[in-house]
Amino acid sequence: MSLKSIKRGLLKAYLKAASLMRDEREACGLHDIRKILVINTTAIGDTLICTPAIRALKEAFPDASITALVGVAAREVLENNPHIDELISHSGRMNLAYFIKLPGLIRRLKRGRFDLAAVLYGNDPDAVPIAYLSGAPIRLGTVRTEFSNLLTHYRPSSAKGHIIKEKLKALEAIGIESLDTRMDFFLTDAEEREAERFLEGAGDIVSIHPFGSKRNKQWPEDYCVKLADALFDRFSLKVVLIGGPKEAEAIGRIATDMKSEPLCTGGRLGLRIASAVIKKSKMVITTDSGPLHIAQAFRVPTIALIGSTNWRTTGPLEDNAVVLERPSACGSRRPCKFYDCEHISCVMAVTPDLVIDTVERILSKESEPFQGNRI
Repeated sequence: MSLKSIKRGLLKAYLKAASLMRDEREACGLHDIRKILVINTTAIGDTLICTPAIRALKEAFPDASITALVGVAAREVLENNPHIDELISHSGRMNLAYFIKLPGLIRRLKRGRFDLAAVLYGNDPDAVPIAYLSGAPIRLGTVRTEFSNLLTHYRPSSAKGHIIKEKLKALEAIGIESLDTRMDFFLTDAEEREAERFLEGAGDIVSIHPFGSKRNKQWPEDYCVKLADALFDRFSLKVVLIGGPKEAEAIGRIATDMKSEPLCTGGRLGLRIASAVIKKSKMVITTDSGPLHIAQAFRVPTIALIGSTNWRTTGPLEDNAVVLERPSACGSRRPCKFYDCEHISCVMAVTPDLVIDTVERILSKESEPFQGNRI
């Protein structure tokens, strides 16, 4: 039996036992909603994708308080969000510590006496059971789950539509209609000043994030070096290499091979300060990852380097983004599940020259409103 199966078995056993002690709350109408629990326990980009739905919930129920159950990355993204009144931490991993802390988490959620629990983005299998055990009489789910029977309103996202639009569409089940797909990321003045100090004297900057969670989402390091040198030599743009502590070593290699000296965030700046740097960028060039969504939340012109993923479901919606992809380089369907294939031709086909030409085209139209497209 796999470790994943063991975890699911433990969760189901706990769910069965806890259900016997679940508070039977009296059903309430939509007009009676005063306390809302939002569950979002996934990564940076997934969290930003949920912010239009969170904003729509607040606009529909302006007098209701919203509490968000969040993972580590989601917490940093949602801090200072005016639509959220409280953040409760979720471990994000189903390990021994998780099961030890789970009863205390459920007790805390029960004390909240939520009228509505909305699972916007959460890794199955625990997100929906947590919504059920919270005691909320109205439970909306927008994720695919084997526990759909625990929900009162189930609207999983379609594999064809953009996830932001799909989540907004799911809210129609509780009477909310919204077409506003703008993502939200709220920084503090202090965070913006810290970014200004980091960038002091840099002039116009371009932020580059060549990394990804899978090999076929990562842009090659030598490609990044060639692009960064061209940005400095041809356009007099200072390069900022964006990444977290895990990317610090790779950032160091790229910086060493560059002819000009870049600014590097890996291991130096936290997520929110690095996001403030992205906000101040003239342009962001990134793979399909968190910085792509951060740049779009701040309406910064963006070039998306797409390998194997289907950007039509998770990619940029703002009209100031250019998507670069070469699906013909490989015959696999999108999204591709061969995360560690030998050739990664999909990524290799998005060449530095293609990106440089796109940068030149964008900069040549600086006097006009930038209208992005797909190349």
